Amino acid sequence: MLIAAICILAAMPSAAQPSWRVSHGINLTPEKTKIICKSWKLDSTEMFDVPHAPNGKESGDGVTFNTDGSFSITKEGVAANGTWKSAGVYINTTSKPAGAASDTKMMFKAISIAAGKLVLDYQTPDLITVRYTYLPKQ
Repeated sequence: MLIAAICILAAMPSAAQPSWRVSHGINLTPEKTKIICKSWKLDSTEMFDVPHAPNGKESGDGVTFNTDGSFSITKEGVAANGTWKSAGVYINTTSKPAGAASDTKMMFKAISIAAGKLVLDYQTPDLITVRYTYLPKQ
């Protein structure tokens, strides 16, 4: 009976857990790195499986990755400049918002990289995963 229950559970689609939660990410090959090196505007954020369009504070949010390793980011209306480096499926960033006393380090996981869409996951210090979807800035 136990073996039958395990087989049934194993055969069921994983509807209880969204597929992105188990994503291993996209390796940042030189080709993928070329694609992300441009300006991106925030299209949506997703937390706890609920997508949200940018609110008033986030309406101008975006990120620009440059080929020289520099980048700029606007997050919740606060702009910062810094550096970035790829490491496997991760984009490690260090930035300093204007007026901040210390640097901000963020590690994004590349989920999807295409010429028209960039999807990154970020895990907050309190272990909440936020998915950022960006579109090319026009």
